Amino acid sequence: MVRGWVRDKDDPEPTLNSLKKRVMPEGRYGNAAQWFLGSVQFLDWCETFQNPESQETRPESPDRSSTSGTPPMNAQPSVTEQPPTVITSTTDDSPAATTQVHRPPDPGSANDAEDVQNTARRVLWLRGGYKTGKTTAMYHTYVALESSADFQLVDKKLRVVPYFCDASSTDQTNQTRPKYETIIRGLLWHMSLSPDFILAEPVQDLYNVYHSTRASKKEPEIEDWETLFKNLVSDQQYHYSFLVDALDECISPKEVGGFLKFMSIVLKSHPNTSLLCSSHAQVNVSRFFGADNRYFGQDTLEVVDVTAEESADDMRYFIQHELERRKVEAKRSIFYNPQQQGLLTDLEDALMRHAQGNFRWVQIWLDILLPNDDDDDMQTIRSEEVAKTRLRQLEYDASYEHDDYQQLEAGYRRLWDLNRLTDADELGLRTRLFHIILASRWAQTPETLSATLRIRESSYSDFPLPEDVERMSSNFLIRTQTWSGAHRIGIPPLLATCRF
Repeated sequence: MVRGWVRDKDDPEPTLNSLKKRVMPEGRYGNAAQWFLGSVQFLDWCETFQNPESQETRPESPDRSSTSGTPPMNAQPSVTEQPPTVITSTTDDSPAATTQVHRPPDPGSANDAEDVQNTARRVLWLRGGYKTGKTTAMYHTYVALESSADFQLVDKKLRVVPYFCDASSTDQTNQTRPKYETIIRGLLWHMSLSPDFILAEPVQDLYNVYHSTRASKKEPEIEDWETLFKNLVSDQQYHYSFLVDALDECISPKEVGGFLKFMSIVLKSHPNTSLLCSSHAQVNVSRFFGADNRYFGQDTLEVVDVTAEESADDMRYFIQHELERRKVEAKRSIFYNPQQQGLLTDLEDALMRHAQGNFRWVQIWLDILLPNDDDDDMQTIRSEEVAKTRLRQLEYDASYEHDDYQQLEAGYRRLWDLNRLTDADELGLRTRLFHIILASRWAQTPETLSATLRIRESSYSDFPLPEDVERMSSNFLIRTQTWSGAHRIGIPPLLATCRF
């Protein structure tokens, strides 16, 4: 009951179990994000768990905020002769792979080893565009830190404290984007219970204050949660490693700034803390932890950019497994005709060449080219001529210079245009349906959406029924217990061009 009180009642964070199903559907893709877990930046960041005090005296280090573990051209060669390796194993009692990260011993002198420690930084920022695999990398990082014996510290116990910002979670009815207070309370929810499953005393004390008969306020203020946070991280038997995903999903830049400012205060006063966060590039993490920041006081930030080159292995693995999986769902497609293997090879090659690291774009084109045979909205491609036409359309769309959003918009337009809805009234209703979904604060049920769409200016129609809503949703909506936009980013530009 007390822990439930700590978490914001409107917290949209998905459960770790639902997140696992999202990034590893049916247990697939358990080996993803190895490029990040084996990177120099990540391994250097992990070193601060053991030696946080080195941050006070470390010398200036070369700028390594690059897209990979490769140092700048004018940097001195590393004294380490062997690169870090990532070993992945699967046990019988776990469907997901367990990742262990190993750094080879440094063959240099003791002074050399000390220099390596001193250049490590306590804030790591995973920066990338929309649907480039950031959340997948963050989830696998959480699993690796929680399960790997390599991170059992000598003089402390490691506590991994995650928070996954999410604006589209269907785990809860309320679809509110997280605020600064929401994130702090979400992290406190994890920290409030010790590894021995004992409620932290400061948490119980705060609860008692606000539930006593003399309490003058019903709910704690943000300052109360901040004080509780600082009290908990003051426990020196632990090193607290905070993992916060998708900061750009917060309700406003002001809320993001409030969180990062608070974390700069926490990290500065508590050397047993470190932070790994992910976001789009427009979230200015450097302002709080980078060079010349006026919050932390020194440069403690390392940046890793998610690029198509870095995630190429993950993308290739994803495409190959999706093509294999869809053999069952789209078995009548000409792409799976044994006499047309060249078409499938061309499809795989085109997706790999033009994906630009964007997994959602690949999903869109797979839905276009390999729809489910039982899908009423998209027609299975059985003609070689149609298959080649679709591949030419893919190449044509990809021939333009696109940023992440333009690339997705082009894919969504193709998906919209190829949908089999042809009746003007139904197309108009679908446009209204998407407007309602986008404007809703809560996820809606098909029954509610049906009732809303049946309201006319002067009457109440008997169309559409809930099953009609499902049909009109096309590939743009997903159904769980409630409905929300599966491809919310693609709907607004489409609606802007629709006039019904």
